Amino acid sequence: MIEKPEERGLVTKVASDLNINYRTALRWWNSYKETEETKSSFTAKHNNEYLQGLLDEDPQLFSADDIMKSLTEQFEGFTISKSQLNNHLRNTMLITIQKRLFETEIRNLPENMETRFEWFMKWKGSNLDFTKNCVFIDEAGFHINMRNNWARSKKGSPAIVKRPKTRAITHTVIGAIYHGWLEDLKI
Repeated sequence: MIEKPEERGLVTKVASDLNINYRTALRWWNSYKETEETKSSFTAKHNNEYLQGLLDEDPQLFSADDIMKSLTEQFEGFTISKSQLNNHLRNTMLITIQKRLFETEIRNLPENMETRFEWFMKWKGSNLDFTKNCVFIDEAGFHINMRNNWARSKKGSPAIVKRPKTRAITHTVIGAIYHGWLEDLKI
């Protein structure tokens, strides 16, 4: 196949600007010349908004298969490969896969915050010195039936998964242990 030099230069420039393999760009260009149809771009704003909403709603959508299934159901005639999807999530939308952190929804309720504040105010005036031989125990939650350890989140932020409650019984321990005795213990 013989090409015009100016055409070859244009395809080469566009391919290098977009960081696409030259042969791929050439195949797309030839396909466009034959059919004069363009492929729908995955990076369309409505696709990104839908994808962001999907992951905000359920950050545990770890599998690219689940995300692809949801996208193909939402957008008619939409196709994308797993590698393209993962590349788009990682490089364009800056969404990474991280080890998830569980937080129960009741953890930061005003009642629990008030309990912590009252406990702090109670021991604030005493001779308890947290800088010398004192260990504070705040909260310990145990989720026995844990399944998937990974979730997606924005780059640089933790993957926090909020649960209404954990399946196993959660024990909350609030107290302080001083080098001489146990100050307070609530279970």
